[in-house]
Amino acid sequence: MKSIVLALALALTAGASAQAAPAPAEPSQAAIDKAQGLLNQAQALQAKGDLAGALKLVGEAALAVDNPDLMHKLGHMYQTADAQKAVPDHLAQSLRWFKLAADRNQADSLAHYGQALIDGAGVKRDHAEGVRMLLDAREGGYHGAYAALEKIAETQKLAVECAVAMAARKGYEPAKQEELVMGRATKWYLVRSGAGDRRRGDTLSIYGARDRGVSESSAYTELLLSTGGFTRMETVVIPVGSDREFRYDQPADYVDASAQGERDAAEILAACKR
Repeated sequence: MKSIVLALALALTAGASAQAAPAPAEPSQAAIDKAQGLLNQAQALQAKGDLAGALKLVGEAALAVDNPDLMHKLGHMYQTADAQKAVPDHLAQSLRWFKLAADRNQADSLAHYGQALIDGAGVKRDHAEGVRMLLDAREGGYHGAYAALEKIAETQKLAVECAVAMAARKGYEPAKQEELVMGRATKWYLVRSGAGDRRRGDTLSIYGARDRGVSESSAYTELLLSTGGFTRMETVVIPVGSDREFRYDQPADYVDASAQGERDAAEILAACKR
């Protein structure tokens, strides 16, 4: 393996990369001297074949100077073939350093850790937080985030289309004058005798990626289904004085989902969630 000390020493003395966040405050000379001493110790351990110990000291050096670029490079070093052999928890260590760098707005690490959250790769899956980090990475200048976000948008768009098509095949009909998702009605109804509210049947709400939304992350939203809900809007009229009135709309006619309606939602989500 290429000398980790050489690689990390270069990162220690170099300026921020083109894809990194604005340069942090310069470390003190004492911090730099401490880091250099730790790197020297790491070099000695590596020469003896103790790569795990060497990488640990490199991590201490990165923290000593609080350098996010150094932390990001260390995250990559834990992914090398040599590190995978020498460090049993190499994946956890790699993600730890990507996370520490991402917490300092290092754009490359924001993308790496954000994608791990979306995929659930070595960390608990968190789609929304992963998308947020990828958006921050794109804002920070990491060009790979553009392709990653485009892929997510297309994947989640297909998930919504799948759910809409499957709901239609099951007999649900789109509600009228409801909020649209990908140009389709969010709420879908199925009149099913003996199910839910016998007058109206089941309500299925389909949420997910949309072309237009209140936030930048709307195009990347993960598919979500819910059952039950209000089936229509009614206008409430309140007299104000002798010749005026105040009007507003409110939801009405709540319908609980039937057991079959719950099964429908579970089947659609299992088949369509990406």
